[in-house]
Amino acid sequence: MKRIQLFIAALAATVTLMAQTLNVQVGQVTYQFPAAQAGEMVYADGTTLTILNKVFTLSEVTRMYVDTTTVTDNSVSVVYQDTCALVRVAGNVAQYVDVAVDGAHVDIAQLDALATEVTYTLSGSSSDGAFLMSGSYKATVVLNGLTLTNPNGAPVNIQNGKRIEVSIKSGTVNTLTDGTGNTQKGCFVSKGHTEFKGKGTLNVYGLAANGIWSKEYVTVKNCTINVLSAVKDGLNCNQYFAMESGELTIKSVGDDALQISFEDDGTDAEDTGAFTLTGGTLDVTATADAAKGIKAAGNVYVQGGSLTVTQTGNIVTDSTGISYPTSVKSDSNIVITGGTVTVNNAAAGGKGLSAEGHVTINENDTTTIVNITANGTGGTAENAGGSSTTTGSYKIYVSVPTSGGGMGPGGSGNRAWSSIYLYKSDGTLVEQLTKSVSKSSGYTTTTFYYYDFKASDNGTYYFQAPDYTSRGTTYTIRSVTFSGPTTGEDIYYSINNSYSTSGSVRTYRLTNVTNTYGGSSDTGEESGTAYNAIGIKADVAMAISGGTVTVANSGSMSKSLKADTVTVSGGIVTLKPSGSMLVVSGDASYSSGIKTKEFVQTGGQIEITATGTANRGVTANNITVDDGTLTVTNSSGGYKGSSDSYTAKGLKADAKVALNGGVITISMTGAGGKGIKANDTFTQGTADGNGPTLTVSTTGSRFGSSSGGGMWGGSSSGGSAKAIKVMGAATLYGGETTVTTATDGAEGLESKTQVNINGGRHYFKCYDDCINATKGSNNVSGKMFFNGGVTVCWSTGNDAVDSNAGTSGAITIGDGAVLAYTSKGGAEEGFDCDNNSYIQITGKGIGISAGGSQGGGGMGGSSSGNTISNAAQGYYFSTSSLNYTSGKYYTLADASGNNLVTYSFPTDVASRLALLTATGMVKGSSYNVKYSTAEPTDATTAFHGLYLGSSAKGEDHNDFKLDFTAQ
Repeated sequence: MKRIQLFIAALAATVTLMAQTLNVQVGQVTYQFPAAQAGEMVYADGTTLTILNKVFTLSEVTRMYVDTTTVTDNSVSVVYQDTCALVRVAGNVAQYVDVAVDGAHVDIAQLDALATEVTYTLSGSSSDGAFLMSGSYKATVVLNGLTLTNPNGAPVNIQNGKRIEVSIKSGTVNTLTDGTGNTQKGCFVSKGHTEFKGKGTLNVYGLAANGIWSKEYVTVKNCTINVLSAVKDGLNCNQYFAMESGELTIKSVGDDALQISFEDDGTDAEDTGAFTLTGGTLDVTATADAAKGIKAAGNVYVQGGSLTVTQTGNIVTDSTGISYPTSVKSDSNIVITGGTVTVNNAAAGGKGLSAEGHVTINENDTTTIVNITANGTGGTAENAGGSSTTTGSYKIYVSVPTSGGGMGPGGSGNRAWSSIYLYKSDGTLVEQLTKSVSKSSGYTTTTFYYYDFKASDNGTYYFQAPDYTSRGTTYTIRSVTFSGPTTGEDIYYSINNSYSTSGSVRTYRLTNVTNTYGGSSDTGEESGTAYNAIGIKADVAMAISGGTVTVANSGSMSKSLKADTVTVSGGIVTLKPSGSMLVVSGDASYSSGIKTKEFVQTGGQIEITATGTANRGVTANNITVDDGTLTVTNSSGGYKGSSDSYTAKGLKADAKVALNGGVITISMTGAGGKGIKANDTFTQGTADGNGPTLTVSTTGSRFGSSSGGGMWGGSSSGGSAKAIKVMGAATLYGGETTVTTATDGAEGLESKTQVNINGGRHYFKCYDDCINATKGSNNVSGKMFFNGGVTVCWSTGNDAVDSNAGTSGAITIGDGAVLAYTSKGGAEEGFDCDNNSYIQITGKGIGISAGGSQGGGGMGGSSSGNTISNAAQGYYFSTSSLNYTSGKYYTLADASGNNLVTYSFPTDVASRLALLTATGMVKGSSYNVKYSTAEPTDATTAFHGLYLGSSAKGEDHNDFKLDFTAQ
């Protein structure tokens, strides 16, 4: 004992005099005390030695020595040497850390009294080692050339619930690997805020669970991190993830590549679940079924840097629905304002960017580039390979009476079916039916309310409405009973108008209309078990106001962009949909460039190139273009189903199309393709006369076969190509239009109710009718009005302007100017309205027509019906043969030679029935038409052969001369 005392005294004197470092070694741990800090060392009872409040039990001290080592305060180093680990602890923190070492497994506990940050430096290698650190104060962990494998746990496990800086030493490569026996949540585990920094490299192999797991946020700056395998997620963290610079690569994972979660308890402002990329390169690969490349519980922000996601895999279905492989998934919003986002998603039903809220793409301080490929297959979950499937959900659909029994919500008639309830036959209420869908058959759209049975059920049910009082008697309103679904098929019912009355109970009859509207199990695209790839998807709204966005999608029913609302106000958007369509449960689902309820463009540049089968450029409830450039090139062919034919569309609106401005170009080359299709109204331009530059061309042939043929007869099982087809009224206020079609049946502008041209300049060169208006299924209107603007219609195979109103005012010339002619010859007309007396002149416009004669116009030049009552200005019907020749400019002038209008034709036109009326014509006055071979140069308006405001004069020629008195 005396010798120990003398050794300690001599050691103390040495440390003091020589200003060196005292090393106290306890097994594999060495505590280092600089002479300047050692101070008074207390030796007590011959069993302990206390240095800087660190108490050593002398019996455990392996060695004490002095050397010239420089000690860095607040530091701990761990050097792994295969089966062992050597630990060095700076003396100033020795009292605050408890170190236990078992071979190469190091366990360090920071005591709660620690009030300074400790830096832990890990280096060396071990095939059976670990670093476990716990405490309640922030710390820094330096990886300095560390290769560490823990067969039975996490090689690095940091249990501090505070900020942990992980510094990856510059120029070093560090590798962490766990084993299948790891019960921790990852290969690298951190309970606190984890900040990866440095300029070195960290490789992670997670063989048991996640690659990197952090209970709180993770940030990345400068360093290179490679998660090269993980049984579960590559990187899983809470609160948020933020990357400022460096490189992060994640691949070969069994679930999501990078997942951010959070619990919004309102107590921690950092609990956002957000993903933020402001710089650096993030490259992830996801291959598991239903996996996510980036999955964030909060917002996804990309403000700079480069994000690349490569994905394969399949959908997964269970009782809750379908889970999709998604490259970037946000439970909230996706906001991209800089950087480069590249997604290559080949997974079945794969989504590129998907947000449950909004997707916003813009440019702030840096260029934004978004390049998405979503080429995964689409189909129905029951037939999806590699997915776990469950029985689909089967629904009962019902529509309310259309009359007599009341139309229900929003309808007219009585209120018998204002609400619908589903009851079991024993009188037990199942549910009020509030969920609804719209189904179309022909031109009729019906609202169906439905109940989801989830699985087959052989019970008996009936529908019931609220009690209804009529003439003092209160009636119970119900339907007859029906059976629940037992065959795995949706069932569609219509409640008929007719009912039987027994006492105070009125029982309405049901009709099964499943064959008209439905099919087997609910596999519709919007719900049920149908799935399809989507480039960018927002459950609420999508707004693109800057950047360069490119999306290509090729799977069945795939979409480039899909949201409830899509707004484009800036940027360059290029979409390449090439998928085919499918008919699922009687419902057709199409591949589209943009699929939305409301599409609005106020600027920017959109280019859509569509191929495949019956593809759509833009499909929406309503389409509005106020400004910008929209180009749709669609070469999709048609599709023949078991009972219906389907054709491609450039712009397809279930309700309205409003083209108020911008430059819009639509080219359709597939069979039966429609440039613009609106199920309600079509408007072009605004009431002030402004409008877009609209170019629509169709060159495809009729899709399908036709029978009967002839001028009027025949039926068709296919569809003709159309430039613009409108089920409601078409109104053109302004802008400049160029419409061309090239095949039989291909009309320029067709409205099922009415055409109004109030302004603008419009040119139609069509094989079939240039402008056609019919009465439609509801037998209304069919009229057309030229109340303003300049319109030129040239048909090469049919009538130029054709109204099927069959009544006075079928064609009305107000203050507009219209030149309508056909070069077909024969019976085709410039103006065709079945009887020329149906033409009205209500203003001071210009109307020039040239063509054959038919119907009330009088075959063979008859003047029958060639009168207009109450015309606002003079006019003339010519029933003699007029042979117009191309290259000549024909002037309608008064007796004094004053030019009223000059017109010309690009081809020879033989006319047997012609209307001439122009501003200034007076009934009973004399007029003539002569021609010149010189094109007018002083016209205020020169538009496709129509010259207004010119002083040009025609000349007398023997081959053409027309003199007449205005009627």
